[in-house]
Amino acid sequence: MRRQQERQQPPSSILPLPREVRQVADNGNRCDNIGLWLDRFLTVNPQNWEITQEAKRRHHLTELIGRPEWQSRMQEELNALQNRHEAMLKWYKQRDFAVRHIEAKPVWRFVVGLGAAHVLETGITLHRLFGLPIIPGSALKGAARTWALLKLAEELGVPILSPTEAAAKSQTPLEKFEAVILSQESEREQAALLSQLLQDSTIPDEAPIRNLSPQELREKCQPFFEVFGSTERAGSVIFFDAIPLEVPKFQLDIMNPHYPNYYRTQGQNPPADWESPNPVFFLTVTETPYRFAIAARSEQGNRLLDFAEKWLKGALADLGIGAKTSADYGFWDVS
Repeated sequence: MRRQQERQQPPSSILPLPREVRQVADNGNRCDNIGLWLDRFLTVNPQNWEITQEAKRRHHLTELIGRPEWQSRMQEELNALQNRHEAMLKWYKQRDFAVRHIEAKPVWRFVVGLGAAHVLETGITLHRLFGLPIIPGSALKGAARTWALLKLAEELGVPILSPTEAAAKSQTPLEKFEAVILSQESEREQAALLSQLLQDSTIPDEAPIRNLSPQELREKCQPFFEVFGSTERAGSVIFFDAIPLEVPKFQLDIMNPHYPNYYRTQGQNPPADWESPNPVFFLTVTETPYRFAIAARSEQGNRLLDFAEKWLKGALADLGIGAKTSADYGFWDVS
């Protein structure tokens, strides 16, 4: 009789899915895809449909990735992803694209997509089919572009302002310098923007950019413009998604803001010791080597790839990729 009563009692948590789907998925037990567990298989309380603490703490995920059988299945998924990646690069090579690989390993941890809209407040970028953590090519291109712009500005004496100094200006010298580069195809527009830039009092008199003619500046910035392009013209280098070379190692991390009301009101309420910490859990990747790939779509492919590779390696090593780089996440060993 007691067993019958226990069987009739509703479960303490369920998946927020139609009953038939829950049955097919065996309440999620048949699923090894981390992406599904993060996006669809979050257990809820059937009484009020609130997400359970176990789901917020990624309890099932941390248990799942610790199983030996999961490691074996993920190796199969990884092999499939790598084969697909190699087939894509082969397709480009057959069409006379120059292709280059870079292998790197995170110095500590990294997470890409942490700030994406997610019911758990924090996310991570995973391959839609295989559920493996990838680094989008768009993120890599953006980081490489930023690093290249900073290095060009440093070489030419354009100052990089602190956040406080930048907030006091409607347009920083770096932003003006970027506008000069992006006007590469219009000599008249570039000359006008360069003149406006040189009027900025924060640029030292001895800065090399003050001694360059518009033609010399165009030659100096041409590789940047060719690699990354502009809103009107596509760049000549393709940045592919980076994929893991081994079964990824995940590590659960936590953000624990002690003064949630202070942050929520943007400082209107003072930080106070009587506030309760609000722990926020998130997944990171650690100790997993990755393969990065770039390809050039012009006859000057190898020359442009030299620049793109140098800039991408600089971004990985010095700027970092993804979230929380100020806390030492996202930096890579590219040696």
